[in-house]
Amino acid sequence: MSFRSWLGAVILASIPFVGIVALIVYAFGRTRSTSQRNWAKALLVWSVIVSLVCVFLTYIGILHPSQWGAIL
Repeated sequence: MSFRSWLGAVILASIPFVGIVALIVYAFGRTRSTSQRNWAKALLVWSVIVSLVCVFLTYIGILHPSQWGAIL
């Protein structure tokens, strides 16, 4: 894969909502590059882990909006 292709994939993956769709297509579609498929799968797993941690922290009250005043 060329530098341009990687740059385009990274920029596309960083766009909210569109990036998730692009990562799913890269990870499970018929992408020619094995490294791009593996990168997309790893980024999807990482996104799920971070999302779950954020949901958990919000659930226990650490990230609850009513407490932001105390943090800021």
